[in-house]
Amino acid sequence: MENLSKVKSQSVANSYEFQHFVLLFICLFFLFGSHAYGTIWTGLADPDDSWSNGGNWFGGVPPSNLDIVIFNATDSGNINIVDTYPPDHKYEISGLQYIGNGTHTTDFAGASHLQINGPIYVGYGGSADGATVTWTNGGSVDQRQSFLPSGDS
Repeated sequence: MENLSKVKSQSVANSYEFQHFVLLFICLFFLFGSHAYGTIWTGLADPDDSWSNGGNWFGGVPPSNLDIVIFNATDSGNINIVDTYPPDHKYEISGLQYIGNGTHTTDFAGASHLQINGPIYVGYGGSADGATVTWTNGGSVDQRQSFLPSGDS
């Protein structure tokens, strides 16, 4: 009888450990697993500054609808082109950040469409002066959330 009680108590202890592990996993998933990831523009595929060119993105992959597109101040003065490569001429992203005090030009190539499902930050992480951003050359932007200028969070 004594051995059976030890087996039962170990089984219950293992069950509690497993439940804690599952609870921890669920918490970590909701904390980290459900958030968008940042895709950083490098512009290294010169002279092709198109969004569809993986060589222009850190990691070699253009942004998806799960990504936050990030332009760093180190890319200041360069142009990025939201090109018409996707079949429907539409890019969908989770957010857009122009980091620091750079000068950025985003060219919409006349017919492209950008849908931004999250916030847009301009000058994020920079001084109170913020960044200078120009969207040019037609196209369209569908902004689904708030626009946050420099200094706001």
